[in-house]
Amino acid sequence: METIDNFGSEFKWTPNDNQKYASETTNQSPRREFKPNEESVKVLYTDGGSRILNTPDGKRYIGAWSFYDTETNEVHGKAEDNATNNQMELMAAIRAIEYLNNNGVPKDKWVTIYLDSDYVRFGILFWTKKWVKNNWMKINKDGQSEPVKNVELWQALYELNSERKIYWLHVPGHSGDEGNEKVDINCGILMDKFIENAGIEILKKQA
Repeated sequence: METIDNFGSEFKWTPNDNQKYASETTNQSPRREFKPNEESVKVLYTDGGSRILNTPDGKRYIGAWSFYDTETNEVHGKAEDNATNNQMELMAAIRAIEYLNNNGVPKDKWVTIYLDSDYVRFGILFWTKKWVKNNWMKINKDGQSEPVKNVELWQALYELNSERKIYWLHVPGHSGDEGNEKVDINCGILMDKFIENAGIEILKKQA
């Protein structure tokens, strides 16, 4: 399912501009969350995944993204060729917000998006603010400036997120959470179908 059209809106909101939304943590410190005072009008789960296939033509990446609407009990998603795990995690978040826009969910009301990707969650809450100031460049481990990876996806997500009040809530993957399991399983099904329909030959690993 593709959802690409946006409802126009003058409403703009950036989480860290006017309140302490969340705290970036390390493995040694507890995860602290800002929780909105009002109930979310919509709750979604997102997930993305990718497989590296060993084919006669070399390695091939097959990915999939998925999101789940807890209210309608519907799961949406799509498999894509030549896609990495991080790209699919980003796509899942992008498509989920576009889905909210296309279904008339008010942009000035809180929505909750559960995800197991700290890459996306930390990115949208913390890293993008630095990247925007640095013209979408980041400092690598060697202290050198380099372009942000997957920059077009990050820019799209940043723009969509800035127009909404979204509570990005982390959920551990493969922990038995029903919503997270649904999107994870759907990603697997979508990739299986893509591989089968495309007739991709996968070489067996030698013992």
